[in-house]
Amino acid sequence: MLKILAILLMLTGVLGEKVSKEYVRRNNEFAIDVLGELNKGHKKNVLFSAFSPEIILGLMSQGAKGNTAAEIKKVVHLPSSDEEIRSDFNSVLGEVEKAKNVEIVMADQVYLAEGFKVEDEFLKTASDIFRAGVQNVNFSNSEKAVNDINAWVEEKTKNKIKNLITDDQITELTRMVLVNALYFKGNWLNPFKPENTTKKDFHISKTEKVQVDTMELDASLFVHKQDKHNMTFLKMPFRGTNNRATMTIILTDEIDALEQAYENLKPAILEQSYKRQEMKIFVPKFKVEATVDFKPLLKNLGMNELFTKPDLSGITKEAVKVDTITQKVFMDVTEYGTEAAAATAAISVARTLDLPPVPKAAYHVDRPFFFCLQYDEVILLAGRLVNPIQQ
Repeated sequence: MLKILAILLMLTGVLGEKVSKEYVRRNNEFAIDVLGELNKGHKKNVLFSAFSPEIILGLMSQGAKGNTAAEIKKVVHLPSSDEEIRSDFNSVLGEVEKAKNVEIVMADQVYLAEGFKVEDEFLKTASDIFRAGVQNVNFSNSEKAVNDINAWVEEKTKNKIKNLITDDQITELTRMVLVNALYFKGNWLNPFKPENTTKKDFHISKTEKVQVDTMELDASLFVHKQDKHNMTFLKMPFRGTNNRATMTIILTDEIDALEQAYENLKPAILEQSYKRQEMKIFVPKFKVEATVDFKPLLKNLGMNELFTKPDLSGITKEAVKVDTITQKVFMDVTEYGTEAAAATAAISVARTLDLPPVPKAAYHVDRPFFFCLQYDEVILLAGRLVNPIQQ
């Protein structure tokens, strides 16, 4: 079976006001599904981008047929209509190109083995809808191919993601590499003052705590208190984005309640109503890097055929399959803002809110929490922080 390598490189990015509410719902559901899989069985920090594989799998769905296409669409929460999928991604990626006041790098690339025949319609969709460039590569020279692709990844992610793929992942059987790169860097609307950062306790559990650099801020932020599910959502906007680019911290009332809280996370995220509130907030500085193996994760969610004997006849008439989907992710949260990056390799192949303030409160983010980086409520990057000093 020949192989396609799809590198899905993602540094968190920005979407625009034309993104439909239905797309937001689908995107949120897929991100929460992925978080659920990564949330199982361990107590470590979690960081991932679901938006990155969403783009690559969205493109692959345009060349998949039959049950292969059905599985992709079901797992990624894509519309059943290919026309609607193209319309959604055309809108989303078009708005990314127009984003202002945050640093955005967005790029897509299709690497093709020399002599490998790909359907014209698929290449047209890749170019016109997904804005992908096309480049021929000699995959038999795996060292050079790997170096070239990794160099492209490093450039697009401002050197945050290195060595995404290795020599053993590219062979003479590799026929195609799909790459999506998306990078985000933004400054807080209300920056923290570095001189106010002090060491404070962070409770990893009821019996264990660590001292971490904790930022302090007095500001008017947006709060959603989910009493039904014992969660508090704190939304921190980025400067110059009219409150559309935000990082949301999801805090449970109890220190050890994060695992149980996941069960209610999807309805809690999809049913939010924020109030503007004057507050004093204490947030730990943190930097997280992670590698995510998406293949078993996607198989657990029901995407099996893509990795065995898929029907990708809308891409090529050759027999190909996706061999591996792996992602590297980076996120750095400081007093000034957030920088984030993610790179995924698949081998075969908030609005401006004008709300009345409520009384001032203090929020201590001093226990494990979920977080997500969003634009117009679309989740670009998400995770779980258990220990701020554990990278």
